[in-house]
Amino acid sequence: MPAEQVSPFLRGEVQDYIQGKADEELMEEKLRKAIAIHYFRGTWFIKDPTCSEAKLGVTHMPVDTLYQLFLQYSSICINSRKATPNSLFFAIQGFSKNGNKFAKEALDRGSRYAIVDDPTVITDNRYILVDNVLEMLHHLAARHHQILKTPVIGITGTCGKTTTKELIVAVLSNKYNLVATPGSENGTLSASLALLSLKEEHAMAVIEMRACSVGMIRELARVAQPNYGIITNV
Repeated sequence: MPAEQVSPFLRGEVQDYIQGKADEELMEEKLRKAIAIHYFRGTWFIKDPTCSEAKLGVTHMPVDTLYQLFLQYSSICINSRKATPNSLFFAIQGFSKNGNKFAKEALDRGSRYAIVDDPTVITDNRYILVDNVLEMLHHLAARHHQILKTPVIGITGTCGKTTTKELIVAVLSNKYNLVATPGSENGTLSASLALLSLKEEHAMAVIEMRACSVGMIRELARVAQPNYGIITNV
């Protein structure tokens, strides 16, 4: 695909900048935008508005349709190196990695579908386009939890969250079949993955929830929808 369709800079602008002929204020503004997008999306490149999904012949899949696929292929993968046959690969974008770039690798390793939010990586019908991969994962987890209606215990606090969670799991697992967030993972991603691993035979889920910024617990509560809450040391 031509560089003009994915870069914030035109070829001529870059050439003029190198030769000292460019509008420096305009270039600096574009550079600031590119840096911001790199921070949030993990890539130095953005789509040009003219490079639309319609022109590429793709449409966004709604959560209801994706949930039906999830019921058929319930293995979730977010690391292309750990992709398994018939899994769903979610191309999550982090601060330093752009999951869209690894969608092909996941498919090559056996994933049934790759859920992406960059239409420029789509080459066949194994790619599923959504507005935002991470948000779609959260919506999918919430939908799965709403359908199963599995009770959730949410644990938060300044310290002692993981120890408390492990003690609760150790006690309750003697009687109940549980799902819990692994280790000390306690963000929205780990909460969603734990909820998506729920089966009908599970009696409850134990979700550790961190509070590292204002509004974090509100966001985690939106995703995990706990029925019971435990607050450790504050």
